[in-house]
Amino acid sequence: VTTSAPTSKQPAGASTVYLSFQGLPSAKLLDALKSAGVSAAFFLSGDDIKSAPDTVRRLVVERHRIGILCSTYQEFRDSSELLYECAHVTTLLTAAPEGSESACRSMSKENGLAYCAYTLDGVRGGRGLERISYITSRVAQGDNFARILCGTAADGNIAALTSWFDS
Repeated sequence: VTTSAPTSKQPAGASTVYLSFQGLPSAKLLDALKSAGVSAAFFLSGDDIKSAPDTVRRLVVERHRIGILCSTYQEFRDSSELLYECAHVTTLLTAAPEGSESACRSMSKENGLAYCAYTLDGVRGGRGLERISYITSRVAQGDNFARILCGTAADGNIAALTSWFDS
């Protein structure tokens, strides 16, 4: 299994797993990802971007992907403007806050944005990454792509992630 950013080139036959988080990561989580040589996508709201511009810039420097967590096109535009002012990057990636999936999917399609649905929910109601073994077995059985929602970018996920990276 190779974990990577969506634009990385993979060895022939390798499975690709895209890790994604909703919200700002801690320095500890970013350090763990960096140590493992893994990048992820972080879906941020406008409030996230305003509250921690240094963290947003670190995400860019360390080659993580940033998407906008939104329900409406106006939210996307406002948050995208904040992202550009903060880190001089743009994004076409969107994801929905819980309960807004249909609205975000429709808005993204209407505006030429890339809506990121999750093929596997790794957290099931915020209980942590208890389904890592299921995710690993799905990929091992021949699924060559999975986008995993790792939930919030909380430190509680670090142990499960690092043990999975090592397996």
